Amino acid sequence: MQAKEKAYRYLCQLLSLKQEGITELKIKGSDPVYRSPFFSGELAAATLAAYATAIANIWYLRHGQKQRLQIDVSSAAHALNTVSLLQLNGRPVPYDVNQKDVTSFFQSKDQKWVFINAPFSRLKSKTLQLLKSSDSKADLQQAVKQWNALDLENALTEAGLTGAMLRTEQEWFQTEQALALSTEPVIAVKNLRAGPTRDFTKSKRPLSDIKVVDMTHVISGPSSARLLAEQGAKVVHVRPPFGQSIPTFVLDTNPGKLSVYLDIKQPQDQEKLINLIKESDIFIQSYRPGHIDKYGFSPQQMAAINPNLIYVNVSCYGHVGPWQQRAGWDQQAQTVSGMATHQGSEDNPSLTPSFINDYLTGYLAATGALAALLRQQQTGGSYEVNTSLTRTAMWVQSYGLIEPEIWQAIGDEIKVTKDLLMQEQTPFGKICRLAPVMKYSKTPGYWDKQVVPLGSSDINVWH
Repeated sequence: MQAKEKAYRYLCQLLSLKQEGITELKIKGSDPVYRSPFFSGELAAATLAAYATAIANIWYLRHGQKQRLQIDVSSAAHALNTVSLLQLNGRPVPYDVNQKDVTSFFQSKDQKWVFINAPFSRLKSKTLQLLKSSDSKADLQQAVKQWNALDLENALTEAGLTGAMLRTEQEWFQTEQALALSTEPVIAVKNLRAGPTRDFTKSKRPLSDIKVVDMTHVISGPSSARLLAEQGAKVVHVRPPFGQSIPTFVLDTNPGKLSVYLDIKQPQDQEKLINLIKESDIFIQSYRPGHIDKYGFSPQQMAAINPNLIYVNVSCYGHVGPWQQRAGWDQQAQTVSGMATHQGSEDNPSLTPSFINDYLTGYLAATGALAALLRQQQTGGSYEVNTSLTRTAMWVQSYGLIEPEIWQAIGDEIKVTKDLLMQEQTPFGKICRLAPVMKYSKTPGYWDKQVVPLGSSDINVWH
């Protein structure tokens, strides 16, 4: 049995997803698509197929219609790299930022490797201050050489910065964090409190009446809400007005959404967000576990004001174990879990050619949210859904590795046929992006809103 089949069966069993809404499911093709040892395309295809199974079941409950589903592994692999395929007015949109020299592997005094990540100017300045270095890569390498790797990882963690020591997969499983995460499924869905059951009435699209508050940033969290918007969900993206963003990722992950600015440190904006969540079905947040609890937005607090809410968490290191408060990105998940040594080696670590954990975690989170919606139809109540980049990395590696002579024969160039792309005219210009890759016979995926500038929507988005 191939990875795509095993992963699809696992997700359906994990989330209690039945096939009552589908007449046929085809997952065509196999890995490798990219120059990488992981079954990334097959696992992406399996995840999107599980998501589509949930969509088909919801549509069946609404209209009594079954449908055929199909996805190609190569298309699914491209869905793990959508930002790299983005074009604006006919030109590629670069996502390297000014801090790119501060985002790399550096060798330590004890001949180990540390990946430092500082994509925003605030993180960059604090990282340079800690290292007592300029922002040139040569100076940074010299500064890191003054530290042992584990000491630097601990210092970065204590300062609230993002960096991690390279580990092999075996070394990772010797840590307390890996042992804690290994007791959790790749998508954890738990009931928060009792509440009324959900009635799936007739609607234009599978998720037309589903309202989503998307308080996430960069890739994984926003990608989960983008996937929900693809099947008609009403999504509002919430960001603080002072928060930094990477424009390319905004263009990539925000089609189908409205966008408002709210500062949850301010009481008046807290009230506005609470009012949005009161009328919502799904709330997605990607801050560190517990970070927004102090402002009154914990899962328990939100379930108390909305007994039918599905509260989705997307984090780097998960909601269990001693590392749950640590900040991190896809690069850290690859570095600590062993992925970077499989992609490269212990002596020469490398990141995968796609943002594998970012996008895949987003799609897993959206699938978990739909599974919770379906549980509400049966038993009611509010639910919490937990996903993390590092747990996803562990899940990917659990399916084994492609033989080196096979994946190393793949070229570095990413080739996408024109039929997989779509064009849209936006306030930013003409955008070319990867079109929805899952094929539905009854409910084809599309976004009914073009991407809009951050903060440009009215706060009364539900009315």
